[in-house]
Formats: sequence, C-alpha cells, structure tokens
Amino acid sequence: MDKFTFPTGTTGGRIAIRELRDKLVWMRRLRGPNVYPVITLADKFFPTRYGRRQRPHFVIRRWVRLGGDGGEVEALPPPPPPLDEFAKPADKPAQQDLPLVMEPSLAEEMDDEIPDFGSENTEGGLKHLHRSQILVAISKRTRRRKPARKQQASGV
Repeated sequence: MDKFTFPTGTTGGRIAIRELRDKLVWMRRLRGPNVYPVITLADKFFPTRYGRRQRPHFVIRRWVRLGGDGGEVEALPPPPPPLDEFAKPADKPAQQDLPLVMEPSLAEEMDDEIPDFGSENTEGGLKHLHRSQILVAISKRTRRRKPARKQQASGV
C-alpha cells in the first residue's frame, strides 16, 4: 500500500479533504484507531457563484485494519526489484491479505434500535393498528397535558 500526499490550495480540495477526515474520524471512533480507508480519486460538482464546477472527491472503496488491536504494525517486506519495461504486473494485488472492516449500520451509528411496530411482540396492544394510527397513538401517549384553566366566578 502506498502513501500519497494531496496538496491543494482550492476550496474544492479543502472540502474533499474535510469530508475524508470526517469519515475517518467517525470510523475510527466506532472501529478503533487502526482503521484506514482505501480510496480512489474522483470528481464531484459543487455550486459556485459562476455556476457548477468540478472539485476533487475521495471515494472510499473499503476500510482495512492495519496492525493488531494494540496498534503494533508489522514491518513491510522489502520492495520487489524494479520491472523491466516488458514485464507483466502480478495478477494478485498485495492488499488482499488485509483484514476488511465493515461500515457501521445505522443502528450502530445512532446507538439506537428502530422499533418494529408491525411485529407480534409489540407492547401496549398496538399490533392491530395501521402505521399511521400507531404514530397518532404514540403521540397521544407522550403529549404533555396542559393544566386545566381555572374559571373565575363572574359576579352579575
């Protein structure tokens, strides 16, 4: 795996790097500090004062874990000897042996489970209701009740 630098002085380049950094920080929060993205460079359109312009965009192909759980990274093997101009590249890329890391699910990101109101195990006797009726029933249960107004006696 190679390490590259992406120098930029443009607004679009800063947006691309910021988006990549945000995804990396979020993934490392969920999966640990040894998670790295395998990316490709693409482009994306974004609005400017002068119309839509292209800007760089980093597409994350997959996430890999480098090193063990403790953060130790094994030494890389020495680079292969340079190929002459007629040699064919290897059929199998060297990145196949890296462990893949799965992207987090929505429930994992939100740290919450989505209730299934249509299942038979639903509590509160709502299983016979339609989805819109369930939402109305839940909102009625959780709605704050306003205190009753005190009526003043009118003296006539």
